[in-house]
Amino acid sequence: MKRRSIISVACLVMFVLMLFSGASAAVKEITIWTWGAPDAVILGLIENSWPLMEKEFGVKIKHELFPGISETEFVTKVVNAVRFGTGPDLIEANAITLSTLASEGFLQPVPASLVESLQEKLLPSYKNAPYLWDEDGYKKPFMGAIVRDAGGQIVWWNEEMYKEAGLDRSPRTWDEVFEFGKKLTKYGADGLIEISGFFVRTAGHGGGIGDKFTPYFLSAGGGSLLKIENEKVKANFNSSAGIAAAQFYLDVLYKYNIDAIGIPGDVGGWYRGQTATVSARRFWVPLDVKLNAPDMYSKLRAGPIPVAREGLKSITTSHIYGLTVNPTIDSETKEFIWKLCERLNQFDMVKRRTIDTMNWLPYREAVVEDPFTEELWQEALKSSENTIPRLEAPKFSVVQAILGDQLNLIFAREKSVEAGLSTAAEEVSELYEDVVLKEL
Repeated sequence: MKRRSIISVACLVMFVLMLFSGASAAVKEITIWTWGAPDAVILGLIENSWPLMEKEFGVKIKHELFPGISETEFVTKVVNAVRFGTGPDLIEANAITLSTLASEGFLQPVPASLVESLQEKLLPSYKNAPYLWDEDGYKKPFMGAIVRDAGGQIVWWNEEMYKEAGLDRSPRTWDEVFEFGKKLTKYGADGLIEISGFFVRTAGHGGGIGDKFTPYFLSAGGGSLLKIENEKVKANFNSSAGIAAAQFYLDVLYKYNIDAIGIPGDVGGWYRGQTATVSARRFWVPLDVKLNAPDMYSKLRAGPIPVAREGLKSITTSHIYGLTVNPTIDSETKEFIWKLCERLNQFDMVKRRTIDTMNWLPYREAVVEDPFTEELWQEALKSSENTIPRLEAPKFSVVQAILGDQLNLIFAREKSVEAGLSTAAEEVSELYEDVVLKEL
């Protein structure tokens, strides 16, 4: 019986090897380009996943990283390489970057069978993650696998500080932000804030400000930052929800004085004890805290983005990194890559880039395994159950940068809310003047 079992296992292994490598024996090397510095997930791919894939598929996988160039330079590099047939076969990047390439015709849509298989493995709120816009303004699936994901933007709070203030949960409404914030904020003898009660992103790169502002806009009933009018993309953030969300920030800073521009907040400030609450940060936070401040990890808790008022839904955004394909490579290589992506979406390969690296990914099977069964991770998952993709249209990083730059002026009280949002809306209209989209 034992001998028969061993033979059966051996036959299964041979079948898998034939399935994945036999049909594409002519493909000897696959090249992958990634923009940015190597993180734990990319290193995990290079060190743990690719060697196994090379063995199974009988192919060499060459993964090149480009940490020393800007996002724009990376896009230009890919465009030139595709135009002149110099590779790569696969491009791994975030959806914002990939949308630029897709909308200009420099990515290959993936087969319906592959995207359907991927969608079956993803959490419901991530079903649309593989979709980008093609040259004609229609949404099509371009991602064959989800490599990295930062999860939804939520609130991260210090349980110890909250307990000292007589609180046992994070705020759920904006009124509670003000109420809880006053109990959590510590002031010096000069009246200046020493420990922020509720950190909001008000300075720095415009794109970051706009990105962190978005879930507050959505949780005020905003719908989306953009809208389509007569096939033209227009701003929607200058609506009543946008005005309310900007005023919420101003109230945090000035009316209730529970945070201040220049306070060393964010995640680094959180684990140095300089803020009790960090808002609108994604699921990379637990790993960051565990690596940089392990003594603080037990104090970390998660909660949803507070809503403008009771009765509204807390809505947040996710940020996807996926594998996409060069449209100019030969059909045999494309067919091989579809098989490679299908293999990457199987649980044992997902495990290598999620569970083994503490990198949360929205695959159904992965989120119910340790360490994601911990109370912290379950809180985070529940807090982000109403998650939509960060990406709303091509050039969206520019939209958030335009919005963020004007918000920075608003928060510094150099512009009124209405004037700043109006200026940003005009710039967005100019940005999309020659762009036609059929759907957002």
